[in-house]
Amino acid sequence: MRRFELVEGSSSKFWEIELRGSEIDVRWGRIGTSGQSQTKSLVTADKAQAQVDKLIKEKTGKGYAEVGVVAGASIAVSPPKAAAPAPPPTPAAARRVERAQQRACEESGAEGDADALAFARAHRSQHLAAASARAAASAAGVDHGSACAR
Repeated sequence: MRRFELVEGSSSKFWEIELRGSEIDVRWGRIGTSGQSQTKSLVTADKAQAQVDKLIKEKTGKGYAEVGVVAGASIAVSPPKAAAPAPPPTPAAARRVERAQQRACEESGAEGDADALAFARAHRSQHLAAASARAAASAAGVDHGSACAR
């Protein structure tokens, strides 16, 4: 593994590269952190070596200086980070969503039809009950999706 560092002004960064056959492991970040890592697979070991040489030339051209070659060390490629769960909606946002769902469900019935209006009213109370259940589930960190299942 070869390590390069750039320290100028308030910038303090590192860049590491390792060639393993036809795979290139790269790790970069701020000095003092574990940084990010990425692995790239090329068709042949020769093409991978050419890519490593090109990347090193680019980094040294930007001011990075090689600080060491660590024999036997390898870059531990970190797995991709999982997306952070979305925060639960605020009560006001949940009410706006509920009203929009209610209007959409009510508009899907035939206007003026007594049965459709009765259905819409019953459906609205289902939405209100579902909203209460979702609010309780949301407080517990559970997402149950939309209540509109017509």
